[in-house]
Amino acid sequence: MRTKYTAEFEAFWEQYPKRWVTSSGRWVKIGKFEAFQVWNRLSKADHQDIMAVIKRVRAGKFTLDAHRWLKKRRWEDFEDTPVRPPPVKQDPELAASDNKQREIAKLTQGLGNKMAGD
Repeated sequence: MRTKYTAEFEAFWEQYPKRWVTSSGRWVKIGKFEAFQVWNRLSKADHQDIMAVIKRVRAGKFTLDAHRWLKKRRWEDFEDTPVRPPPVKQDPELAASDNKQREIAKLTQGLGNKMAGD
């Protein structure tokens, strides 16, 4: 007899990404029954939080299987705020170069007048 999954869990399962398995050379999603067992132990509030962040979970070589992701409560690793790009950082070499130019300008500021007066 096949397991009857809830519609809410099926929505989660559909959106949860596959992971890359190097040994088989393909994208897979395994452990549906195990994930369903963990899902059933979670609260409705947890289900809502999971569904709020599930689209931000990225597929990849290091993506956990869904049942491990649920068991380890990995949705709590996501911030409640929208994803924002990281702030632009100035290249340290350019910043150092700008600082050096300002220092040289300060040091040489009065030299032109002193040399002209001599």
